[in-house]
Amino acid sequence: MKKRIFSLLIVLTLLPALPAGAIETVTLEDQGWRTYSGSYVDRFISEYIAQHPEELASFDADGYFDLRYGRSTNKEDFMSSNGFGEAEFRYRCWCDSINDKAQRNYNAYVTQCYEAEYPGELDGAIAKTVKECGCATLEERAQQYGGALKGDVEAVRQDIAAGYIEKRQRVAQDHDASLKYRAEYPGSWEEFDPNEGVDPAKKEDEMSRFSFQNEEEWKESKYAGYMYYAVLSMEEAQRKESYLARWPEEYAAFDAESWYRTGSWGDYWPPEVHRESMGWDEETFKKEMFTQWVEKSAGFAGDYCVTVDGSPIRFYRYPNLENMTPCPKVENDRILVPLRAVAEALGLTVEWKPETSQVVCSNGDRTVSFTLGSLEYSGGVLDAAPFAENGITYLPLRALGEALGCEVEWKSDFSTAALKSK
Repeated sequence: MKKRIFSLLIVLTLLPALPAGAIETVTLEDQGWRTYSGSYVDRFISEYIAQHPEELASFDADGYFDLRYGRSTNKEDFMSSNGFGEAEFRYRCWCDSINDKAQRNYNAYVTQCYEAEYPGELDGAIAKTVKECGCATLEERAQQYGGALKGDVEAVRQDIAAGYIEKRQRVAQDHDASLKYRAEYPGSWEEFDPNEGVDPAKKEDEMSRFSFQNEEEWKESKYAGYMYYAVLSMEEAQRKESYLARWPEEYAAFDAESWYRTGSWGDYWPPEVHRESMGWDEETFKKEMFTQWVEKSAGFAGDYCVTVDGSPIRFYRYPNLENMTPCPKVENDRILVPLRAVAEALGLTVEWKPETSQVVCSNGDRTVSFTLGSLEYSGGVLDAAPFAENGITYLPLRALGEALGCEVEWKSDFSTAALKSK
């Protein structure tokens, strides 16, 4: 897994060399130019709003809006599309203006930190960007900017610098990750060839666009990305094997094709077509489906699984057709399931009798009827009454299973209720 680069936001500080009007801001402990902009800006905004509540009442929202959005939309359309009243409009513009301040302070901060550590380097990077934009000078580029930065040469310089620094942050992160992987997987660095299958022209362009300064940085970037997915794949394989070792009996009895048909892909491709497309043999297919059952992943809907004689019932998270069964729900620590889905999985037909508010389940040999709102049913007494919601009748799973003549087992490791017909 990738190393978490940034610590908690905990330090409040005043920046000593910011533009005129600079305000209190925040940074990450010991990160300097490697400070991540998202965390910096988020914390800046929350701190600023808390410290300057009086600004909102006097804030010129209309003036700010014209400067920031006036070229692309008007106030009426903006308010209508966002469902804003005048108060919401003012607050949104104020927050956006604070975001601008936060970003400007961030740019100044990381520029200052980077220049202190690498004097002179930013001048070349900024000149290169200015030239790529078709401008002869930084002053010319500043005049092309829109919004509050237009014509502000120093602010535009810092904005360009921050873009370059962001690329160097990625290079530094890849360097850290490379050192970690080289220590944990000896020999992997020496065996890795970053140039394999790479067009030299594409490589040159990439080195320029991402501001790699040498071949070592290029290799570290490719190596870090390769190792991230290689380690992820290895950990995934180990996790899957651990499931098989932990639950050998469940794996032996697992019906992979039934589970496959429970997922959303089951409507489109038969199991054999899916296996062929993935390059899986039957055993690999079974392992994959078993992992999905354990983790309730892929096309599975809901947090709970219900099986009848080993085959899962298919539920839909957002049912919108008559033959789509909604997911089980939980109320008062009970799992409630749609009655029809369970009954039909057991081979019973289900009939609704509106005149008596009854649901009748039968298979020729036996008939069981339930009445909405009543604990009594044709075979005895329930511990919770059936109820209807959006035309679906629900019952507590265990009560329903036992009323229909099943043994009910709750498999907590798999969040699965297993019903077995007697």
